[in-house]
Amino acid sequence: MCSEHHPARCHRLIVSNYLAAHGWDVYHIMQNNKGEIIATPHKLGQWGAMPILEDDGEVVYPKETD
Repeated sequence: MCSEHHPARCHRLIVSNYLAAHGWDVYHIMQNNKGEIIATPHKLGQWGAMPILEDDGEVVYPKETD
């Protein structure tokens, strides 16, 4: 488990992207703005750069542009 409240600020974003890119259903257990516990489905690129799935299955990220 992670102490970060949001996946975008945590290593689990990288893990979630990898799993989702390889066909897994991933859900983040989070609090909504009312403080209720919710399970939010993971979507590739939702909280950052859209990951790229290489032919060999490796997940990479686009280079930062100026």
